[in-house]
Amino acid sequence: MVMNNSALLQTYARDHSEAAFAALVEGQVGLVYSAALRQVHDAQAAEDVTQAVFIILARNAKRLAHHPALSGWLLQTTRYVANAHIRAAVHRVRREQEAAMLSDSNESSSATWVQLEPLLDEAMASLGETDRAVLALRYFEDKSSAEIGRQLNLTEETARKRTNRALEKLRKFFGKRGVATSATAIADAVSTNAVQAAPHALAKTIAAVALAKGAAASASTLTLIKGALKIMAWTKAKTIIVAGAVVLLATGVGTVVVTKTKVELPGSQSYEAIFEHPDGSSLKQLEQAPPVLIVRPTQYPGKGSGVWTASGRGVFVGASLADLFAWAYGTDPIRVVIPDNLQKMTYDYLNTLPDPNAALREQLKKQFNLVARKEVRPMDVVILQVKDPARLDSFRSKGGQFACYGFGMGNWQTRCFTNASLSYLAEQDVQGYYKKPCILRADRDIKYDFMLKWEEPGLTGEKRLAALRPVIESQINQLGLEIVPGRESIEALIVEQSP
Repeated sequence: MVMNNSALLQTYARDHSEAAFAALVEGQVGLVYSAALRQVHDAQAAEDVTQAVFIILARNAKRLAHHPALSGWLLQTTRYVANAHIRAAVHRVRREQEAAMLSDSNESSSATWVQLEPLLDEAMASLGETDRAVLALRYFEDKSSAEIGRQLNLTEETARKRTNRALEKLRKFFGKRGVATSATAIADAVSTNAVQAAPHALAKTIAAVALAKGAAASASTLTLIKGALKIMAWTKAKTIIVAGAVVLLATGVGTVVVTKTKVELPGSQSYEAIFEHPDGSSLKQLEQAPPVLIVRPTQYPGKGSGVWTASGRGVFVGASLADLFAWAYGTDPIRVVIPDNLQKMTYDYLNTLPDPNAALREQLKKQFNLVARKEVRPMDVVILQVKDPARLDSFRSKGGQFACYGFGMGNWQTRCFTNASLSYLAEQDVQGYYKKPCILRADRDIKYDFMLKWEEPGLTGEKRLAALRPVIESQINQLGLEIVPGRESIEALIVEQSP
């Protein structure tokens, strides 16, 4: 009888069976290596990333032994390790432009795949855990809907519908980034090209090193593992959930609503310990917490921080009402219009549910009698436009893997953009520092390589933003761009009383 991935990992975790782990590596090394190669675009670096991923798997075998879709976990962990590799490259060369100019390889003959390949792993990472799992099983492992259903404890029809919905989310993701194609074309391109054969004998080498939990790994691989684990521990959500004093406890018979300020776990373990330390020190507790959604007025004013686990569980304190509606309705908090009569409160939030959006929308309606709708209306905005075309053209991308992230070194903060559209600069940075919707007046299809770097002013809140705006604007001007105020009709999310 052929054992599946879960059974192999369970056998290794229970019996320390090296043969079981070697078989698991043999079956999944192509998936991990292919994902690594798409992201780092260097064969040797991809092998290092692959080795690091399986070492992390071996170290966490007991915790992951009953994971319903290991391929989804492997894809997400590969992304973390690849990001650690890219960040290490940035530190080594001190210039993001050089760090990201990695050689192109594994070029596909499919025009669709050529467009999808640079964005695929980012797209998969943007999905919820269950959506990522069904797509990984269907198109990376070639499982049928019946097989997916059995593995994830779903009916065959539910598995098929879930796969189609997840595929549609990918189509929308690609569409927003300028790749207009059908869900069918995406499915064909991914199933045909996403997993390629890994180099000969790589599986045996990786299995041997991983079984030793990294004891025989090179210094560079151990550095990758350390960096990846740090990213996994400190990955934050793009938007933060907030709400009133409500707790939704998922149970076998339905949803129980508890209106307590402090909530106890079974065995008298308090959730408060997680709220008190919404950072990497609470990751283990967060992973072990039962399915729950807690939203309440914050007990920690001014804290404003949070963390997500690798599986997508999250805790945040000090979030705004606009954040909650943005997350529930799939938009940007900057575009959320809150009625003036609602209190300007902040909230604590804890979520261990796999797919909380629908439940969150329903709870907003029940608890606050509030719903939201999208509407085009005039709003104050900032406009990011081209000032010096020749100067901007000098930053055109020379190729390489897409990257868009930030990191700190002492008091210095850095934002790196590689093979990235200016839309990321507009949506992630200009909006963030100006607290207004940013309208980009530049070609979204052109990709650029550049870096922003500034020193923190030692302030917080609005004072910090006010101090940094001219600094950020000055650096943007050096790219041949400028920021100007304006007022335009744009799509907003209007929060209102439920009828």
